Amino acid sequence: MTLTQAATLTKRTIIAFLILGILGIAGAVGLNFYRQYQALHAPPPPEVHWEEWGQLPLPVFPPSTVTSSNFSYSLDTTTGSLPQTPQDIPKSLRVYFIAQTGINLRAPDKARELAENFGFPEGPKILSEETREFGDKKGGTLTINLITGNFNFEKIATPAAELKNIPDKSTLVEALKKYLAEKNLLPEALLNGEGKTSTDNPMQVSLFPADIDRLSVVTPSETEGLVHALYSRKDETFSKLTYTFWTVDQTSFATYPLKTAEEAYSDLVSGKGYISIIPDKPAVSISMVYLAYFEPEDYASYLQPVFIFEGPNFKALVPAVKSAR
Repeated sequence: MTLTQAATLTKRTIIAFLILGILGIAGAVGLNFYRQYQALHAPPPPEVHWEEWGQLPLPVFPPSTVTSSNFSYSLDTTTGSLPQTPQDIPKSLRVYFIAQTGINLRAPDKARELAENFGFPEGPKILSEETREFGDKKGGTLTINLITGNFNFEKIATPAAELKNIPDKSTLVEALKKYLAEKNLLPEALLNGEGKTSTDNPMQVSLFPADIDRLSVVTPSETEGLVHALYSRKDETFSKLTYTFWTVDQTSFATYPLKTAEEAYSDLVSGKGYISIIPDKPAVSISMVYLAYFEPEDYASYLQPVFIFEGPNFKALVPAVKSAR
């Protein structure tokens, strides 16, 4: 082989390696783009319904004199029908565990400290194994549950002459949050939650927990939360307070399949719904259907989702977990 032929062969070999290198880089880049495209456009993975806690009990609604089967319903939503897409009603949701501490040796002492902090130094009077009552010199009482730590009190308020210069909703809500924060009784869920005033009594204010998984947390009453208080303008403080707070452990959950909107609507019609706003007419127009989490008045082990059927002067709750019994 001559020097000229060797040079030519070397040149061709270098060019071939360069071409192979460029093709290799282009192929790697192309494969990477293809994988990204596949990841963006691939169908979602199949939903896994762990149901780790087995069959759940139905949410416990308060006793009611009416059932949801007492009314006739028309669907007057924006689409004229029930929600159909997974974006509106997902096929599954998380169910969360609600912690409860139980009575311990420090519970009576903590109850006394709380009572004194609210101005009830007298007592305690033992109402039951788990309930204590404290008093003040004016005849007010505070009752506390040693297991849950939940309590309520009522003081003898100084009557106000007339309901003039009533504080607005935001002022009352912030006043209650400040009042509870000073007693170390304002957890983050209440701090970030919504507040409402009562339509029947403008001096009564309620706090509701903050949303969980972008779903609101509802209670049996539309306007009265599990934490609610009555403000005394004359005394410039709260004369009544009911404090029921359940600690939802958002690190402890299991995923459960949900009913469809059609199944929940069928339950509503057949009398398996709880009416939180009782309509004044037998014919009910339903304008909104959505999901929320339900917090009961009494302790329950789980925070479960419910369907909300809502319309003018009407609101009903229907259990959402398919397997709950």
